[in-house]
Amino acid sequence: MTKIAFERHVPYTPVQMFDLVADLRRYPSFVPNCSNMQVRPGANETECFARMGISFGPISQDYESHVAMDRENMRIMHGRLMGHLHI
Repeated sequence: MTKIAFERHVPYTPVQMFDLVADLRRYPSFVPNCSNMQVRPGANETECFARMGISFGPISQDYESHVAMDRENMRIMHGRLMGHLHI
């Protein structure tokens, strides 16, 4: 599978970028093709489970991930739990 990687400089602080990425519930408002986002609590206040729906016309797919946020080190880790394709 082809990997695409790029680097961009943005006029935001690392804290602002962390806050943007950590605000999972807002993804449908700015992530292209993200049709919905459901967030459930995890084991503590820095963890959660997120289920994101992606739609491309008649095709949609859901991804569920375990998300852990480490504000002190400015890291957000995730692990995919499952994905479902709907046509």
